[in-house]
Amino acid sequence: MEPGAAWEDFRVRVEYWTRWERVAVVTDVTWIVHVVHALRFLLPGPIRVFPTGEKETARAWVGAP
Repeated sequence: MEPGAAWEDFRVRVEYWTRWERVAVVTDVTWIVHVVHALRFLLPGPIRVFPTGEKETARAWVGAP
């Protein structure tokens, strides 16, 4: 990940912070899973981590009413 991409991700996150109802992280990278679990209290809604093989399940969960 490049610094510019990280900054853009942060900017978007702050701009839409209160609009998020759910966050799905799709990854098989172990350290990302641990960071997400450790920092989940910073997000305004529920967050779940899905393995890459469950990408469609993650999309369905985020889009559920």
